[in-house]
Amino acid sequence: MTKKQALRRWRKACEKWVSRLGLSDYARTYEILVEQPPDHQNSTTHGSWVAKCETNTRYKWLKAAALLEYAVEIDDAGLDETACHEIVHAVLDPIDTVTCEVIDALPKDAQQGFEAYRAAALERTTTHIEHVLRLLCKN
Repeated sequence: MTKKQALRRWRKACEKWVSRLGLSDYARTYEILVEQPPDHQNSTTHGSWVAKCETNTRYKWLKAAALLEYAVEIDDAGLDETACHEIVHAVLDPIDTVTCEVIDALPKDAQQGFEAYRAAALERTTTHIEHVLRLLCKN
């Protein structure tokens, strides 16, 4: 599978969940990355990820990226699960943004513990919602 084919497949999987989750009015960009950018490390996965969604709710845009190796090797069900998970992150962005702002307002020595908890709680919540959605929305 070429990078272009992987991108087409990733876009299709994401668009399914963008539509179902009411984000069709967002400007959307999809990317297939050859490798994980070093400046995009995720504290909840200790620096490694196979897909990522960046979102700005105020300006209604999202960018969902997947690593090429993952997008080529994963089966359709796995890609659907990952796409759903990443688009759920876009839905949860307003809550996460406010939480980050509150943490930033804390004294510096208190921020690290709360940031670690926020990141872990966000991933647990996102995964839970993704599982429920996929059960409710079986093709």
